[in-house]
Amino acid sequence: MKSLDLKPHHIVADIGSGNGFIAENIFESFALKNPVWCVDPSAEMQEVARERKGTYPVRKTAEECFSDPKISQCFHTILAVFSTHHFVNPNTVYEGIFLSLRPSVPLFNLIR
Repeated sequence: MKSLDLKPHHIVADIGSGNGFIAENIFESFALKNPVWCVDPSAEMQEVARERKGTYPVRKTAEECFSDPKISQCFHTILAVFSTHHFVNPNTVYEGIFLSLRPSVPLFNLIR
């Protein structure tokens, strides 16, 4: 949380969000105006996330979500906390993430 530089207007996605615990904390800690996209393929986890404050559950895999051209340049920040080992095709996911980030996102935010 300390290294995130989020502003209230930012749009954030949490890949492998599980029950939405981290997404809810980010939403509240940074007083975000937009809900955090909780990307997770588990119906059970999405049910719990749906009840949390400031979450927008997206029941898809990372591959499915970030291959959608409709979300091109949509996000200020995309998190993947303890979930990258679930990526079936990491290269595809990372390419989709890069395309989904706004052009103004500094590269060092992606590496931290």
